[in-house]
Amino acid sequence: MSMRKLTLLLCITLFSGNINAIKYSDKNYLSVRPHLANLAMQQTTWHTNLYQKPDAKYNGTIQVTPFYQESTNKSDIGKYFGFDWTSINPNREIENIISVQSPQAQPTANGTGIDEKVFNSNFIIHNQGAMNTLAAEYYMNPNQEVWGARIDYHQDLDKILNGLYFRISTPIVEVKNHFEISPVHAETSQIIPPAAPAKTITFLDYLAGRVENTNVNNLQDPLKYVKIDGATHSSSGFADIDIRLGYKYLYKRWMRAGINASVLAPTGKTPKGEWLFEPVHGNGHHWGIGVGADLSLVLWQKNNKSIEFSIMADYKYLFQGIEKRTMDFFNPNPDLKTAMKGGQYILGGHQGVAGVFPLANILTQDFKITPGSQLDGIANLNINCNNWIIDLGYNLFIKEREEAHLRFPWENDKYAMAGITYDTANNFLVTIAAGPATTQAYAQGLVAGANASIQESYLDYNSIISPNAVSHKIYGGIGYQWNKYKYPAMLGIGGSYEFVQRNSALEGWSVWTKLGISW
Repeated sequence: MSMRKLTLLLCITLFSGNINAIKYSDKNYLSVRPHLANLAMQQTTWHTNLYQKPDAKYNGTIQVTPFYQESTNKSDIGKYFGFDWTSINPNREIENIISVQSPQAQPTANGTGIDEKVFNSNFIIHNQGAMNTLAAEYYMNPNQEVWGARIDYHQDLDKILNGLYFRISTPIVEVKNHFEISPVHAETSQIIPPAAPAKTITFLDYLAGRVENTNVNNLQDPLKYVKIDGATHSSSGFADIDIRLGYKYLYKRWMRAGINASVLAPTGKTPKGEWLFEPVHGNGHHWGIGVGADLSLVLWQKNNKSIEFSIMADYKYLFQGIEKRTMDFFNPNPDLKTAMKGGQYILGGHQGVAGVFPLANILTQDFKITPGSQLDGIANLNINCNNWIIDLGYNLFIKEREEAHLRFPWENDKYAMAGITYDTANNFLVTIAAGPATTQAYAQGLVAGANASIQESYLDYNSIISPNAVSHKIYGGIGYQWNKYKYPAMLGIGGSYEFVQRNSALEGWSVWTKLGISW
């Protein structure tokens, strides 16, 4: 994204308010705000240590900031992973529900079609034409909590050039993603088709990857990707390293200003696609470069008291990297080409190979993902009173829509949805067969002899792309500095609440403490 486009997005953001607060749905991946992109947490209290006059008596400072944060927009994120029914039925809406029905409840003839609103259980549990009994509806309410400690080290380089400085920052975090599942109503289980010993399963068993069948006529592999099990999954480690070189080009009694350039080194997790709301520490393992600027104005000053206003902006561009994500697809009927809505959970087959498997197992591919631009900016009011420091501020964060391209070409004429009467003792064919007794491939509305395979043109790239996101954070902090010691120390606490305009970002609160020392 060019600076012109970023500026335009910023202007639209500031004037749009909270219009269309809930917009996105039918998604399989959410890229959240990187934990290192947090000027509010970094700057509170510590900023007084960073603006020392060139050749001050000390020129190095470090802070450690333990923190906790938790998201609160569970239902909205559930709708992000849920489905939008408004185009099908104006009385419906975007729902944070995933459901399955038995074929008897399907509106299509003999229960052989795929309902637009729910999964037909025969298309997720292979039973060679028999009527399954599996039925369930689950609310999806994902949320995230993060424990961690941020480390920031700042070193003035006035001996090289007055105003020059070096800074390095990194957070150590544990990210816990909870994909809460709760039933809408009583669910119905069923026994897996002929197998010894018999096993009773639920819809959640299927979504969690616990359904496998070795029966020769109903060979079925378990789900391997975008799984949902209602449990908590975590990812922990160093969440990237920001290395920065800056220059304080203006230092006056009433005004200070600086600029800087940075390199972002990825040390976090590369997404693997195993879970639908995958925990990732860091930015998805993307290198980045950035520029920043800051300006501070002293509004009032007397003795050991002052009031200051400062603004700071940090722009970064994240480069292309390889991530594993799961696509959805459109109905492979050129006359329909409707979104399958969760089609990655439907069973499919491989040309010339016996057995069926959830299509997510092959729709999960390596993608070249480019996160692009992000902007982190704060406006801060600072009150100093006899070494007590109070900060109140506003933080704006913007990230642009990702770009995504397959790393390797998609193989056409190879995979298709599996028909419910397919006998897995035979090799699978992607061509629609002449009669129900021999149906192997399936595509709604296609006639015998038609090619039902999923072509590259039917892949839904939009399902894996995280859209642009905008958030507004209100924050505050209070701290104290012991300036008379040989090595001045700093202690502070702070907190924030982050509001989002749409459901493409996590909304929530955070608290932190901080300890620093200078020399």
